[in-house]
Amino acid sequence: MKNRIRLNLFLKKLWLFVCIVLLIVMTASCTETGGNTKKFDHDATEKSGKTEGIDYDATDPVKVVRADYMSWLKEDYTISMNVLYAKVDDEETQRQIERYKGSELAESRGWTDEYLDQHFIVVKVRYECEIDHTKTFLRDGLLESYVFLTRDPESGVWTIVDRSSPYDIPETE
Repeated sequence: MKNRIRLNLFLKKLWLFVCIVLLIVMTASCTETGGNTKKFDHDATEKSGKTEGIDYDATDPVKVVRADYMSWLKEDYTISMNVLYAKVDDEETQRQIERYKGSELAESRGWTDEYLDQHFIVVKVRYECEIDHTKTFLRDGLLESYVFLTRDPESGVWTIVDRSSPYDIPETE
């Protein structure tokens, strides 16, 4: 009987030890490992950008968007990334400008109607990517998205301020 009590006590201690080790391992694997947490932070006088080792012209909104998507290759969850095209979408730009004008969001960001008219743009991007779904929830496949950018009036540097959720593109397009 004493041996059985000792065995039960030993098993309880072993179970507690295993749980603690698992908790430590799980906590360590869930911590930030240097993922894509950096935002575009351009010096007001900078004319060229560097995103995770990708050089580009920060005064060209299409190149800013292309560099941003290609920088996903630096992430451990990205298996492949190919930007098929990125182009300014004038119609969507006007639609979004009208949506933002006079809004609380525009006011909170310091965007006047005049600023939006002169320094806001929408770039439509189509890309194909493969993502490791054991590491992230992001969608993959042939996708399209709208990227919203603002331009610094002094330097001309474009900064991504928002983007739409990506949506699937049929392979026949």
